[in-house]
Amino acid sequence: MAHQKGSTVDLLIGYESTFGTAASAGFTMQVNSFGVKATQAKNTPATLTGTRNPASPFDGNVALAGPIVVPIDSGIMPYWCTAMFGDPTSTGSDPYVHEFKIGDTMPSFTLETAFTDLDTSKYNQFVGCKVSAFSLTAGGDGEFT
Repeated sequence: MAHQKGSTVDLLIGYESTFGTAASAGFTMQVNSFGVKATQAKNTPATLTGTRNPASPFDGNVALAGPIVVPIDSGIMPYWCTAMFGDPTSTGSDPYVHEFKIGDTMPSFTLETAFTDLDTSKYNQFVGCKVSAFSLTAGGDGEFT
């Protein structure tokens, strides 16, 4: 069985107009690593059934979490800043000044991974995503991520 090469995966991000509704357009992003995955717990009910038979387990909520490491450059960061803060206020005329401010609500976005180097392409789409944490790594000789 053939395995997907990570170097050929495409990551797309699109901003949602309504939370949980897949974005109709998006952008291909450069990515260093992508560890986002969906998990769903199998929960044990505390319901008393009136018999010695146990109650059937039920599915918990689907949780989507994991790190995305991206290069920090002028081509990528505006998209991630928009995902964290919303659309910027832009002024000027070449050079433009884009000011991001924390708003009352956080925008949501759709993430899609495309694995297309196999005979059968595979796509994963995650809707209703929001950024929960952000960090920068800088200094030394390393890449700014």
